[in-house]
Amino acid sequence: MALQQRWQPNVLSTTITNSWHAEAVQKANSRQATRVRQPFASTTIASSVSSAAATTYFQRQRANEVLALKLTLLVQQVLAAHVAIKILAVFTAAAPIVYAGGLLYSVITDSPIQLGLLKVYSVIIRVPGAKVTEEKSLAAGVLMNAFFLAGVFSFAVLIGIVSEEIKLQLKGVRIGNYPVVTADHTLVLNWNRQSTSLLRKMVQDSHGCSKSLGRELVILAEESKDKMDSAILPLLDGSRLRVVTREGAPHSLSDLDAVSAARAKTVILLHPDNAKDADARKTATILGLEAARSHPSMSIGAQRVIVQNPECLAEGRQAAGQSKSLMDLAHQTVKGREMRLVEVNGNRNIARLIAQSAVQPGVASVYSNIAQSTPGAPDFYLRDCGEELHGKTYQEARRSYTEAVVCGLVRHSDRATQLNPSDNTKLHAADRLIVLAHKGDAPSQLGGPQAAPAAPNMEELRQRLQAAVPPEPRPKTVVVLGWGGGVADIASAISEFATAGSEVIFVSQHPPADLPESTPKCSFRYLQGSPFDHDACRRAGVADCHAIIMGTLECEEGKAADARTLASLLVVQDLVSDRPLPASTPHVVAAIHRQGTVRTARHILKDLGRDRLTAELLQPNELASGMLLQVANEPGLAPALSELIDNSIGQEIYLRRPERYSLDSGHSATFAEVVELARLRGETALGYVTGDGSLALAPEAMSRHHFTKSSRVVVMAES
Repeated sequence: MALQQRWQPNVLSTTITNSWHAEAVQKANSRQATRVRQPFASTTIASSVSSAAATTYFQRQRANEVLALKLTLLVQQVLAAHVAIKILAVFTAAAPIVYAGGLLYSVITDSPIQLGLLKVYSVIIRVPGAKVTEEKSLAAGVLMNAFFLAGVFSFAVLIGIVSEEIKLQLKGVRIGNYPVVTADHTLVLNWNRQSTSLLRKMVQDSHGCSKSLGRELVILAEESKDKMDSAILPLLDGSRLRVVTREGAPHSLSDLDAVSAARAKTVILLHPDNAKDADARKTATILGLEAARSHPSMSIGAQRVIVQNPECLAEGRQAAGQSKSLMDLAHQTVKGREMRLVEVNGNRNIARLIAQSAVQPGVASVYSNIAQSTPGAPDFYLRDCGEELHGKTYQEARRSYTEAVVCGLVRHSDRATQLNPSDNTKLHAADRLIVLAHKGDAPSQLGGPQAAPAAPNMEELRQRLQAAVPPEPRPKTVVVLGWGGGVADIASAISEFATAGSEVIFVSQHPPADLPESTPKCSFRYLQGSPFDHDACRRAGVADCHAIIMGTLECEEGKAADARTLASLLVVQDLVSDRPLPASTPHVVAAIHRQGTVRTARHILKDLGRDRLTAELLQPNELASGMLLQVANEPGLAPALSELIDNSIGQEIYLRRPERYSLDSGHSATFAEVVELARLRGETALGYVTGDGSLALAPEAMSRHHFTKSSRVVVMAES
């Protein structure tokens, strides 16, 4: 009764207690009922006996329960302890059994107890040489076989403990977040849709990144380490790039310390996907990097931080009166420190680029070649002017490069970037030229003023240009199949680049809510139907139009978006293949989200379409990651690339007809002549597209090409 008073049960314990008590009373009463019925005088005695039996039963049940709980807790504590504690617990539990067995063996065989203990111990832990078949008495043989079976169980428990500990340690090494002790490495913070593309380009040494970024890469992101490792492992086959992943928050100072963020040479801060507070997180990360580097014990060098910011503008183009953003405040915080902060968009207005490529086929391929570092494509470099170009004009500087194209310059005085500047611009020794050159042509090997060819006859070129009669541009018919999300942006972009009288037909199952009104320059029409339906595509005229746009930029799941694009492409090729061979073929511009989809799309275009379709398969993630990597290699290129690739303001790339430069006479022309003809129109020639569709960027100045009406000149000009 004293135990019952000290133990204060809760509601559940009270319910269980009452149940056990009722059960005990019922059992005691049932036993009393089997006895011979006693006179009424014995009823009180029987009732008292029944109550006492119930109390005893309850106390016994409660004691057993408490003992079981204590044993369970003890076992859990042992299993959670160090492996040495586990092994010690096994031997501690086995010690009484060994002693009892040894004592019993010595009694049966009339041998010393020391021999009995050694015999039982050897059998239980399976010591080599221990035998159970040499016993002379039956009792001793049965005893040894019993301990042999017990030894099998105990040995299995011991092996299980050791093997489980080894497994846990190996798993901890594989997925553990141990601190990374290193220096002068490249650190990637956050994980988004461009991460895999960015790593693939680093493995492939795109843009020559191994020289500037090194061969050690550390990734810190709020993403499962297993997921990151599974995405990275297939990319590292045969690569010398060492990649280490860690799961953690990039805006946490402790997590930044765990990846040696303060000692990183280059930090690439990616924009988190689908994060409403992405700017706040990135700002906190920058402040964390600064705090990690400000420790008094740190002896560190300069660090450059490449920040992916989809909302950033080209340098010097922030709207007047616009309030400062978090990134502007972060710039002010690190200004003048040993940390260089560079913003880059890395998220080109893909809708505008797709629209431009539909009206001017080939533009997307030019951007992709430059940004994605396609094999054989050139890269942008910065070249110091030096004393050899000091005081000279921009015209003299650009003519001195015979194996590269000079596109602009970076002023040393105000760090301003000028693309396609005036030929009369005077250069300073500390200025830097922006050149487009192939990988084999290192900036130090691009030649100088002494390598300049003879100056062209500018008067003759002016006369040719005055005599040029460019053909009148023709209206375009563009069919947009199942464009995901809003259509206002792509409709506005098509209207900007298209010729007056053009028509755009949107095919979708539901009317677009933001379909613009038709303008005198471009008309917009909606046709209800599925982009996978033959009849709807036939009524839209996909077989006879000039360009077909398909895909989506709104879908978060790239596999689903690419599947719809491939289905639409299959329908289009079937309709085009059924008609007689036309004079011109439709041009398909599609947004592809996954690298593996490109091969399937090319199979549809080439093998099934029988060359009745031309296409540009634009990969937004590849374009963004390629631009990020170029800026990581050379941060000084960020303003130029942002203006050229990201923004619709400033300089852009166009494909011009050769007749615009009087290049349709049937005679060949050197690329140096093409450059001068373009400069007379205020443009910079970057290369050309041959009659068969081949792209040649940054050719040698004295290389000759025969232009036809189907050729195009690639130029950089004011948008």
